Amino acid sequence: MKCILFLCSGNYYRSRFAEEYFNHLADKLGSVWRADSKGLYQDLSFLQNIGSISTFTIKELERRGLLCKNHNRGPISVSDDDFSKYDHYVAMDKDEHYPMIERLFPHMDAAIEYWDIKDIGFEDPLSACERIVRNIEILIEKLV
Repeated sequence: MKCILFLCSGNYYRSRFAEEYFNHLADKLGSVWRADSKGLYQDLSFLQNIGSISTFTIKELERRGLLCKNHNRGPISVSDDDFSKYDHYVAMDKDEHYPMIERLFPHMDAAIEYWDIKDIGFEDPLSACERIVRNIEILIEKLV
């Protein structure tokens, strides 16, 4: 099995949607790829997110007829050790996440694929999720 890691700031909304949608599509296609997701913030408690996953993520998955398989799992911070466990890495937004990668994990910068999916407050969740879906469909075509 091959593994991809989706990264965002808090592992609450964008990366969690990407993980769930990628795994759904990979299952449907019979792919050997599986996804996980983690957050770049090392202290996720300061974000004060409500619940284990964003309601935007749950609602968008439901709108697509999908059940969130990991809705009880709370956000997880990425560690340096995580980078040896995955075959591919995607950070949701280069403007937001490149500085964090450069500061926390500079040895990984060249290995990370950066997308341009903005967080809530900067992009409507429906638009962001649509673009995540399109990017995953393109990505999975390349990986398979």
